[in-house]
Amino acid sequence: MSKRARSNNDEPALKRLRIEEGNQTSPALCDKQAWGILQQFLTTNMTMPEMDSALASYLGDRYSADDWVEPRRALFSGEGDDSESLVNLNRLMARHVPPAPPSPASKTVNRLSNSRRKRSHGLRKSTHNPYIIMEAEDDDEDGSDEEEAWRSESEQLQKAIRVSGPSAKEKLAKKIDDLANRFKENSGNSSQCRHGLTSRAASIPLSSLEVSAPSSRMYLLHIQRTAVEYIAEHLRNQKFSVTVSPWVAGQIYVVADSPKSICDSLPASHGLAMKQCLRITDAEREAVCYALK
Repeated sequence: MSKRARSNNDEPALKRLRIEEGNQTSPALCDKQAWGILQQFLTTNMTMPEMDSALASYLGDRYSADDWVEPRRALFSGEGDDSESLVNLNRLMARHVPPAPPSPASKTVNRLSNSRRKRSHGLRKSTHNPYIIMEAEDDDEDGSDEEEAWRSESEQLQKAIRVSGPSAKEKLAKKIDDLANRFKENSGNSSQCRHGLTSRAASIPLSSLEVSAPSSRMYLLHIQRTAVEYIAEHLRNQKFSVTVSPWVAGQIYVVADSPKSICDSLPASHGLAMKQCLRITDAEREAVCYALK
């Protein structure tokens, strides 16, 4: 559903408010969970009062309405398109929320790469400076210590990377061997049973082998309100029986053999517009069809 501002009278006041470039980011704006409440406003049926209450309850004493003026403006920056507003909100969040700290493995890789760059830079530098070449013998001891430290770090990194490697490979090889042994055992049994199955199948009448195709079922789709008409028309063009709910906005009834066929038929641009797909019972289907007559 698209979110709209509560009152047009609030827009001039909001436009006059600006965050000065020299100000530091408020600690509340660095809280990723607080931004998640604003994201729920765009991705669910949450109302503005509910969002304000949830944000104030979560932040407690850290909450200040002035800190959230610009994020609130981003909620309606898409001009009715919640997806565009969500993109703008995430961009604004990236300016305030610090990135996650790097993992220990990435820190080790960075140290190794920095040491390699220093060593290569020193070698290139020595080829053009005769004085460094003349004093190279005095620095051999320091260079060997640095090389040993670099090798030690490299070995530790390789051990850390290969901790799960051998065990996973051994498990996979064992599973492959087990499957091969089972196949050999079952191949002899299947050849003995094939003749008996063939003779039995010959005595079965063809009428008993006919399997009717699964009957179509009716599904209730919960869709973003702004995309209801487009998705309904698109599914009709895909030969689906579609009925837009006259009772609840953002709901359509679709007759199909499975939810997968509905999802596969949705356009890629609106794949996230469908929030929920529920199968309704035959009694509910009859009630819907009767009410729409």
